[in-house]
Amino acid sequence: LHTHDDQFMVSPGIKGMVMTVFTLPNYPYVFKIIKDKFGGSKTLTREGVKGRYLLVKRHDRVGRMADTMEYSRFAFPLDRLSDELLKESLIPVQSTKKSLRKNIPNTEEAVSYFDGDQLIINHLYAQRKMIPLNLYLDDAKPEEVEAAIYDYGLALKEMISANIFPGDMLLKNFGLTRHKRVVFYDYDEVQYLLD
Repeated sequence: LHTHDDQFMVSPGIKGMVMTVFTLPNYPYVFKIIKDKFGGSKTLTREGVKGRYLLVKRHDRVGRMADTMEYSRFAFPLDRLSDELLKESLIPVQSTKKSLRKNIPNTEEAVSYFDGDQLIINHLYAQRKMIPLNLYLDDAKPEEVEAAIYDYGLALKEMISANIFPGDMLLKNFGLTRHKRVVFYDYDEVQYLLD
């Protein structure tokens, strides 16, 4: 935050039904906040999502599942949150970032309080930033597509051999590292294969 003026923004990709994901453009991590209300047909609870992330944390990730760091009471400076992020996910604003409504939809449990010019998040996860696989494939050359899809298959095979089933095998739930390795990062549907 001290080396540039970038603002936190919604991460590129398809918006999740369970998590709000945001980042700084030049920062190597994304931040993930569990929403209070999930979209679509999701039947999980907030505690259920936390349990899935804990399952992954304690399990052998076989190099195919992103390491996730968990934080409590994490502070973000309000003036560094983009309008898009404020409107989209964290806090609806009336006219300015400092004019905040009391009603905070989708993140009431996640947002703890405002401390002067900071937004304090009760609970969040951080993961290494990756290129979502579906976005990568949109712009990739045919040989890059073939290599990425092959590695996607290997990732599934290696996770399953470690008794992990991703649940949602959608391409948007996997990402490419800077070394073009396919890694799974969306844990809300994960379970043991034998279950």
